[in-house]
Amino acid sequence: MSSALQKLQLQIGDKLFNRDVKPLRATRFAQVFIDRGRQIAFERNEILRDIDRLKGLESGKLTVATGMFAAEGSVEKAISHVVTVYPHLTIELLQNGWQKITESVLRGTTDLAVIELGLAETIPELETELVNGAPCFFFCRVDHPLAKQKSVTWADLNAFPFAGNRLAERLVSHLKNVDVDLGEYDTGHKVITAKIFVENYSALLRVIKNSDAFGMTFPGLLKNEIAAGEIVLLDLGSHPWLTTRYGFVHRKDRQMSPALKFFMETVRKIEEENAAS
Repeated sequence: MSSALQKLQLQIGDKLFNRDVKPLRATRFAQVFIDRGRQIAFERNEILRDIDRLKGLESGKLTVATGMFAAEGSVEKAISHVVTVYPHLTIELLQNGWQKITESVLRGTTDLAVIELGLAETIPELETELVNGAPCFFFCRVDHPLAKQKSVTWADLNAFPFAGNRLAERLVSHLKNVDVDLGEYDTGHKVITAKIFVENYSALLRVIKNSDAFGMTFPGLLKNEIAAGEIVLLDLGSHPWLTTRYGFVHRKDRQMSPALKFFMETVRKIEEENAAS
């Protein structure tokens, strides 16, 4: 142990790490330093961003994280507009599950997320804004056995694998009521992980076009595939709860740069255009 850590332990009068277990674990005293250190790092980055803005610069780094539906629907296109207007800005666009992204926003390592809002809305430190709440539909390839049926029931879906990512708690309770098996239920987080787990929209389409798997999305993302006769929507009736629900997530204490505000406004405009078309 370094002399600095030894001095710190003497000052607080207790251990910082529990060496009796493997792997090594921080004590509750060390956790205070860890949590405070994260906040200090976050505040340092915010100060540097503010200095750049005062200099009239937008040459820093913008980190945006998103899920596959938002990425396909508006985020990737909006990023291209940001690059054009702010050519000196370094941009990191990440794609992951909404649970991990929410955690990264809370830690301050992600500036802004465009993801499923359910978890973020329960965290007081985070600000959220809904940008897409469109109805969702299940879909499959045009020559899929389900596509040949005159009508499709929830029970019919159970004969085929569901391809997608993780379904939020707000959907899970309804899906359990209709007795459909879409994947593994996590009792702790109350989410369903799809039987065929995919986090990239292009990969999802390839899987569904070339197998008996079926997926779920909002029709706006499938306009080209439906027009080309490659994909069909499955009619299971009207279900008001079956919607997408993604939007912006950021820390309430996050200073919003002009570039970040421009990105958000561009996403809003693209989403409005998609809804109108």
